[in-house]
Parts: sequence; C-alpha cells; structure tokens
Amino acid sequence: SGPSFVFPRLDHLEEHAEDCVVLIVKRMLRDGWRQLAPRLGSAAQTFVATIDVTVSDWDLDSFRDHEVTLVVPEYVRASAYADQPHVISIETFLTGVLDVKVADWRKRHLVN
Repeated sequence: SGPSFVFPRLDHLEEHAEDCVVLIVKRMLRDGWRQLAPRLGSAAQTFVATIDVTVSDWDLDSFRDHEVTLVVPEYVRASAYADQPHVISIETFLTGVLDVKVADWRKRHLVN
C-alpha cells in the first residue's frame, strides 16, 4: 500500500517531492511502513501516524535514519516517546508542519 495522504497533491509529489508532505497512517506499526519509508523519507517530508505505544527501538532508529517522523497523540508521545526527537504529537504535526506548508502552498496557488 502507498501513502495515506500526499500534501499538497499526488502530481506535485512526482515533480517536486522535496516540497511535499507524505503521511502514512497505520493503527499499529508492522512491517508495512518499512517498504515506503526509505524511498519517501529522503525526497518528501514523511510522517507515519499511529496510536501504537509499542514501537521498537529498532523502528525508532530506522525512522530517524530515514528522516521519517512518527506522529502520535500527545498522551502517547508524553508517556511512551517523550525522549524521542523524531516523535511529535498530532497537534504539532497539524500546526507546526501542515499549517506552515499550507500557507506556503497557498501563496504559490498549489492549494485553495
């Protein structure tokens, strides 16, 4: 399976990956994200959203190595991943990543 969401849009990812945000949503992390992360992480800003509180240290290291950020609810981040810099809350993703990118895309007429 591919990314769950591509911002601002899929055709922009093909031509300007460095300007895009890719969000992969997985209720529980298994091996599925591993096929996507290496090829997306270096091109687009890539995020994996989950509610999984049992992400292994190996997976967390792999996220970091592939420049992929894990997105979780704040209560999960605070209790399970507070010391992990590549783990952010959903709120941070929405306001600190997407809001900033959407403002830029609007200026360039990539989104309404």
